[in-house]
Amino acid sequence: MAVNLSKHGSELSDVYNEVVRGNTGTDWVLYTYEGNSYDIQKEEETCRQQEREKAEEERQRVEKERKEQEEREMAERARRQRERDKQINQQR
Repeated sequence: MAVNLSKHGSELSDVYNEVVRGNTGTDWVLYTYEGNSYDIQKEEETCRQQEREKAEEERQRVEKERKEQEEREMAERARRQRERDKQINQQR
């Protein structure tokens, strides 16, 4: 299995050195792959990235629902206008 340490190398090294020196409250650090790549990163970054992706998906879902609602409302307004126009024409 291949790994790429160059993308986040300085951060990985810094975190490792902090743990080894005892500068953190823990004596361990968790690394993981970034998405479907060979890039290794600190697990915390993966969680934040996943949270950003979920937030973006939710934003897109909400935007899609808002547009669909607007389209339904526009269609309903157009239908009502046609009915009013029809009633006006029948009264003439």
